[in-house]
Amino acid sequence: MKALKTGLAICFFLAGCTRSHNIEFEGYFTYGHEVSSFKMCNDSKEYWISGEGLEVIRQASLSLADVRNKPYQPVYVKFSGFFDSREAVGFAEDYDGLIYLDKLLTYSEQSSVGCE
Repeated sequence: MKALKTGLAICFFLAGCTRSHNIEFEGYFTYGHEVSSFKMCNDSKEYWISGEGLEVIRQASLSLADVRNKPYQPVYVKFSGFFDSREAVGFAEDYDGLIYLDKLLTYSEQSSVGCE
């Protein structure tokens, strides 16, 4: 019985660890020809972003580009995800790293106060 309890505790611990790599990101997503970038608030680094839920914010960035008649318009976003350790290939090689968007939390044309 003790071994069963220990085994279950290990399973719950490991299940929790696999989800703990997600962190919350806040900043600006920009999309366009050969661009899928994310810049965190108050940080100069730019990351190539991939993952789930990108289509919504891709369309938001493209719509802003149409309205403003300028390509590559940033959209303010909050999402959970993680720094991706895979090797960057193609256009992603020109960025400071890779981020994987796991779950889009919110997005807006307007930024949050203090997010530059």
